[in-house]
Amino acid sequence: MRRATQALLILLLGLSMAACSSGGGRRSERQDAATPAAASRTTFSNPTEVTNPLFPSSRLEQLVYLGQDQGDPLRVEVTRLPGTKPINLNGTTIDAVKMQFLATSGTAILEVANDYFAQADDGTVWYLGEHVSNYENGVIADHEGTWVTGEKRPDGKLFRPGVIMPAKPAKGDVFFPENNKPFVFEKVTVEATGLTLPSPRGEVGGAIKTREHLLDGSTEEKTFAPGYVEHTARVPFGSRNPEELVGVAIAIPTDKVDGPQPRELAELAATAGTILDTVRSSDWTAAGQQLATITRLWEAHRASLGGQVPKLAAQMTGVHKGLADAVAARDRDAAQQAAVRVARAAADLQLRFEPVAAVDRGRLGAWAGQVLVDVDAKDAVGVREDAAVLNAIWARTRHGVAGTAGEATVDAELSALVAAAKDKRLDAAGAAAGKLRAALATL
Repeated sequence: MRRATQALLILLLGLSMAACSSGGGRRSERQDAATPAAASRTTFSNPTEVTNPLFPSSRLEQLVYLGQDQGDPLRVEVTRLPGTKPINLNGTTIDAVKMQFLATSGTAILEVANDYFAQADDGTVWYLGEHVSNYENGVIADHEGTWVTGEKRPDGKLFRPGVIMPAKPAKGDVFFPENNKPFVFEKVTVEATGLTLPSPRGEVGGAIKTREHLLDGSTEEKTFAPGYVEHTARVPFGSRNPEELVGVAIAIPTDKVDGPQPRELAELAATAGTILDTVRSSDWTAAGQQLATITRLWEAHRASLGGQVPKLAAQMTGVHKGLADAVAARDRDAAQQAAVRVARAAADLQLRFEPVAAVDRGRLGAWAGQVLVDVDAKDAVGVREDAAVLNAIWARTRHGVAGTAGEATVDAELSALVAAAKDKRLDAAGAAAGKLRAALATL
């Protein structure tokens, strides 16, 4: 994934590394050293070896965050992408780790971004930019928030890098993940270190709490924990009823479990993948039988969790109840939506045991099923949103089947689906989604 080890790069940067170095120094000195006017030299021997315990992005494969935004459900998937991103730092190229950020609310896509990170030799993680696509009604609305180190800003100057995690953060440290006013800006203060926080696998120590000041004057409280990168995010800071609150539900490989996938979970995921077709055909007798199987399998797997991955367990419990209620009421529309949610929740649980790429292929199948649901509901906006999510997940997954006939087939059917969704040709979108599901099942 990474080019050959680079020779030492001694680069003059626009932010001080003193704020990110280990060791003491009075609080005021560390703050002053982190101001945009300060500058010093840093070295990058292996920039894509991002192993800082509080931000180990080169070792993480995927993270799932769950929460709410102004009362609506909020889900964020962060996935490491293959390859590296070349970044121009003062005329010298440095490779950066690439991470995809995908945010959704229910079935609505909100944002897709590619973020770029590199680690200096002292352990400091630098944020080198992001390419952002913001969505409205399944269509890219703008690219606000995009910036890449070394590229030109609208005012003709070059975007400067920022520090996203000091090597050894201390209370009172101030650093700037984004430092390009008036375009992007984030100022972070470390408020506490040495914290112990709940995590998907139990308590984790060595965490920190920060407060972030944004360009619009708002603030955000975050925690970071070893092996999880961002652990929680709360907006606005100090609010009793935050506008946004998300927390990590699972991180891979941090929360991965040794050994094969439990039989009941594999059967649960398989049954969840077939009940959609049953409720679409309004075969309520068969749907009731499949629901009973799902219920039995979920109860067995939930008992084996031992309190781990509590957010994923709560998610499955909630969507399972929704499916049970809809089947009992013989509500076809609600049962279809619930069936897809159960399939997606089962895929999340499989992350503990199965490769990320395999789980993402399962998610692609579930989202292709969501297209069929939205076609039945004659929801053109929903179909566009489904297609956009499918594109984002496929972009981070396709490398695993590159060069195969399966890749070409998925490409063709997904392209047909996107085109049909754009033109509001719902029947064509449904046909493409059906073929896409079949193609994904062969991968």
